[in-house]
Amino acid sequence: MPRVSVIAQCYNHARFLVECLESVEAQTFRDFELIIVDDASTDDSVERIRDWVARRRPAARVLALAANHGVAGALNAALAATTGSLVIRVATDDIWHPALLDRLVAALDAAPAQAPMAFSDAACVDAESRDLGRRFIAMHRPGFVPRSGAMLDELAVGNFIPAPTVLMRKAALDAVGTFDARLMYEDWDMWLRLATRGPLVFVPEVLAQYRIVDGSLARTLFESPDAVTSTRLAQTHCLMAEKVLTFPVVHESGRRFWRTVHFENALKLFLRPESDRRPLRKGLRWYRSPRHVAVSMTASLGLPRTWVERVRGLARV
Repeated sequence: MPRVSVIAQCYNHARFLVECLESVEAQTFRDFELIIVDDASTDDSVERIRDWVARRRPAARVLALAANHGVAGALNAALAATTGSLVIRVATDDIWHPALLDRLVAALDAAPAQAPMAFSDAACVDAESRDLGRRFIAMHRPGFVPRSGAMLDELAVGNFIPAPTVLMRKAALDAVGTFDARLMYEDWDMWLRLATRGPLVFVPEVLAQYRIVDGSLARTLFESPDAVTSTRLAQTHCLMAEKVLTFPVVHESGRRFWRTVHFENALKLFLRPESDRRPLRKGLRWYRSPRHVAVSMTASLGLPRTWVERVRGLARV
């Protein structure tokens, strides 16, 4: 069996996928299998993948999904096919440094057995693979420099780990479960779950290029979401908060952060035309602020929306 299972994940990446796959093939660490999963692309990605595999790596497996499963669903389908004791995934619009697997495998081998994953930093590039002059970690957490060790508290208040650099122990993945397909961002949730199991290993190098383009998740999800996306994002934030608030080892600062996140997004869902009261009801078990409790209690009692908005105004939230 191979030591590492590499999952290359594609959705409409025809323009970029060969550059990505070539960077995987160029790895100096050679003991890996390659599983390429295409999530029902509508461009000619599958044809390009099959052509590349036939020319460059005939042993690679191609999973061409007939229907779109979403990022987490497609990733879970590929995970089920892995045989390595270590797993890493890369979106086929990103690029690896040739030494990425070598550095990450060596770091994880040198770490305690309970360390579930290792990661590095990544450079941000544009559609033409030009360096944007930003590093992933600095972009998401200015001034923060990770150190190997317990990272749950740091991760609890924001994701700073670039997905294409994360090498995970398969045993740890099996222990925490599959990627959550209900969420719009599946990676942060997984890093948090893994961080509850042991120390994370940081390799202080830039070992990948993370592509940011007009259609990327970073832009469509967080910068200019439409109404449907905005609702799904609020639901995701609530689900994430409900998960983190059940972790027994998160520091109080992280709990305060997620109580606020839950309330703000539960209120957003309630104030939409559909007026979904369920998240505000559920939040009552975690809220500590009297203002949040007052609004949540009013909504939970089934009182008219105008009453809730009046209480919200009085509570100044």
